[in-house]
Order: sequence, then structure tokens, then C-alpha cells
Amino acid sequence: MSEDTIASVIRAQGRLGDRVFVTADADRLTYGAAELRSRKLASALMDEGIGRGSRVAMLFGNSTDFAVCFLALSRIGAIAMPISTLSTAPEIGGMLANADAEFFIATPSYRGRDLREVVAAAVDRDLAGTLLLPRLPILRRLWFGTYSIWPLDRDMPENKWGSIGKPLSGMKVRIADPDSGEILAPGETGSVQLGGHNILRGICGREREEVFTRDGWYDAGDMGSLDVDGFLWFAGRRDDMVKISGATVYPSEVEAALQAIPGVARAFATDLLVNGRLTIGAAVILEKGIALDEASLAASAKERLSAFKVPSRWKILGSLDGVPRNASDKVDKAGLQALLLG
Repeated sequence: MSEDTIASVIRAQGRLGDRVFVTADADRLTYGAAELRSRKLASALMDEGIGRGSRVAMLFGNSTDFAVCFLALSRIGAIAMPISTLSTAPEIGGMLANADAEFFIATPSYRGRDLREVVAAAVDRDLAGTLLLPRLPILRRLWFGTYSIWPLDRDMPENKWGSIGKPLSGMKVRIADPDSGEILAPGETGSVQLGGHNILRGICGREREEVFTRDGWYDAGDMGSLDVDGFLWFAGRRDDMVKISGATVYPSEVEAALQAIPGVARAFATDLLVNGRLTIGAAVILEKGIALDEASLAASAKERLSAFKVPSRWKILGSLDGVPRNASDKVDKAGLQALLLG
């Protein structure tokens, strides 16, 4: 019988260095980076209580983060239980219960879908409120993403509900202006930058100055803010950010505001180029029996959003079947844009 362990195999494969191990969309993970990142993440997760035999549910899309997290759990000897991002809240809750999952690591969002809401429904509680998990008595902790945490065995202060939590042990987080690089004050939204011993050393094919700031911080590609108490508030992916009339707009923010309008069941927002100018468009699905026209929706949106964030193009759809999807059943941005411009 071979005496190799998973950790030793990963270390050995890490010697392949810059050879590509995993490709996900435009992101590439080399063997060397996979070994380094998974080793550092494994150390951080062990600091948080995950050990050999721990049952850990994972809710990630197709990404290099999934690969790193899976390898980290394998190095520890934990039992990884991947869950599809297409799963519904009841399905996720059932899988957590059936597997007696002790820990749950989830990405906050994936391709426009807010997974925090799905997870909240799956565990049958407000993620930041009082612990109410009679169906999941084994579940101890929940992480969103790979650098922030709030444990389920402690109540989060009510005024922090909706935040991701605080950075993991050994991880530093700061917020910077995405254009100037200036470090922002608490409460200001900007690029999430990471520091600490858990950070990767580089990315294959990219110069160090492309990956890190001059003082060695890594830009995660997320937008968010830190409050005065150090809690991180996620605002979306920077590649989803658009500039309208010189101001920043996040389609996810627009979607959340539209879905808060009474009678709106779902909303899908995206940027549109209309007559040479960038604007926002939205497709909405109304609750059964509700009749709202575009003027009513726009008026309600103006009560919740700044004027430049209010969609200028609307499409009211009869059901989710009208939402363009790609082969992976994700919302097709190009298709949504064509639908709104048609």
C-alpha cells in the first residue's frame, strides 16, 4: 500500500510550478499556486476548528476558489461535501441535515445570484440573527467566501445583520478606491484588498505589479466596505460595476432595490448602451395577481434608488422562463441586454 498522503501528493504536484492546473472562465490556477494557497487556507481553517473527519459543506460555483478550498479540506483530512449553486434552499437544507454537516463554506454570490439569501432560507434563520437551527443541530459555523467569517455558535449584533462578518484569523482586509488606490475610511465602498500569511504569492503569466499593490496587498476583485468595528459588507464583484454619469452603479444593488418593491417577485438588472450612453435596464417578474406597469415600477424605484441608478429600460416578464439562460442555466447577460434593447 502506498504511504503517500493527500498532502504529500499536493506538495509533489506543486513542483510543476507554473503549469496550469485548473481553468475557470478567465481565471487560471497553476499547480504551484494551488499547493501554496491550499496549504495556507488549510492552516487558517484548522485555526477555526476544522480537523480530520470534520464534515464540511461547500457552496461554490465553477471557480479556482472551489479547487483551492477542496484541496485545503483534503489536506486537513476533512470530509468535503460540494453543493451545486443551482440547488434550492430546501435542497441545501436537506443535504446539510442528511450529511450532519458541521461547517459550511459558501461564496456570497455567483453569476448574479445572491447566495446569502438562499443560505439564509436553507438553514432556516437570519444569517446574523439568533441561532434557530433545530433541523441542523450539528452545524456549528458558516463562512461566506474565503476571507471573512461569523460563527453560527455566536449571535451577531443586530446592527451587523447583512454583513459577511470579520476577517479570518491571520487575514487582513482593507478597502481602497478602485481608481486612485487611496485607502478608504470605514463605511466607504471600494475594492476589497487582502493581506496576511494566507495570501498567494503570485499568478502565472502576470507580473507581480499586476497582481499586488506596491505595498503587497492582493485585490480580490470584490467591492465592499468595512465598518468601524471591522465587519465586512459585501457590495458585489467589481467586474459587475458600471459607471453611469460618472457615478458607480452595481446591478446587484439595483436588483435588490427592485425586489423590495411590493408586488415584484424577481428582478434582473444590467448595463445597456442606448444611443451611445450607458444606462441601466431591468427585467422584472411580478407576483401572481399583481398588475404593475413600467411607470409604476420606475416611480417606486425612484423612492429607493438615486436617479442615475433607476432603470431607463424595462421589460415585464410572465415567468422565469422568459429570462435568458446560458448552457449552465445561468442568466445570460448578453441575452438579457438583447431582450431589454429589443
